[in-house]
Amino acid sequence: MTLSPEEKKFLESLKKDEEFRYAVAGILGYSEILERITSIEERIVELEERIIKLEERFARLEERFARLEEEMISFRRLIVVIAHRFGVISEESFREGLRLWTSIDSGCRCPSEG
Repeated sequence: MTLSPEEKKFLESLKKDEEFRYAVAGILGYSEILERITSIEERIVELEERIIKLEERFARLEERFARLEEEMISFRRLIVVIAHRFGVISEESFREGLRLWTSIDSGCRCPSEG
């Protein structure tokens, strides 16, 4: 590619003269592009901060969920202990419950309903 003397002078001025370089960049619209890039970078920083806060909140929710799960397991064990203590859970009551379930499932009325 062969450059004319004017093009060579123009390129030489871009290399040497900072003020001229900024003037050309302004004419080409680079300042607007840089402003938009800066705006996008600021928005990315804001979004990163929001993501960090959400991750922290999620971690706290996971901890709460784990505690609730442990409490649920404890309550279940307590209910089983109480049920055994008062004879609610026994082979006989299991059979009666199964008999009641099958009679309801088949559409029959159980004997206790009259």
